[in-house]
Amino acid sequence: MGAYTLFLGATTGVMMTDYFWVRRGYGINISHLFKPRGIYWYNYGCNLESVRGLVCGSCSFHPGMVQGMGVRITNRESLNLYSWNYVLVVAFSGLLYFVFVMISPVPVRTDDEDLGKLYLIDGLDPEVVTGVSKQV
Repeated sequence: MGAYTLFLGATTGVMMTDYFWVRRGYGINISHLFKPRGIYWYNYGCNLESVRGLVCGSCSFHPGMVQGMGVRITNRESLNLYSWNYVLVVAFSGLLYFVFVMISPVPVRTDDEDLGKLYLIDGLDPEVVTGVSKQV
């Protein structure tokens, strides 16, 4: 289970950093989540900065994960680091993702382009805003 929390913590750190600091808490536009070339589309559909944050944030904890699988590791410092793996990997991956985004920014849409803020924060009905009605 330690290896699972290692990768889950890296994912959590990147997601929280993206939501609270990169996008600054804007709502999520549900209609664009799975739309190709939508507002959440990156290079070929993959946000490379998030992948870098996931991998680089969890690399320092891999010796502890390997020790948990039965391989003998002699570096005690890396094993002590692994005992705090979830807390530290959330912080490391989130911090690294923030640094990578500051180096090469991701396209964050403006208020006019991203209707997710209108839907979730302002409480507007998506049907009224976009002019699309339900077919009964």
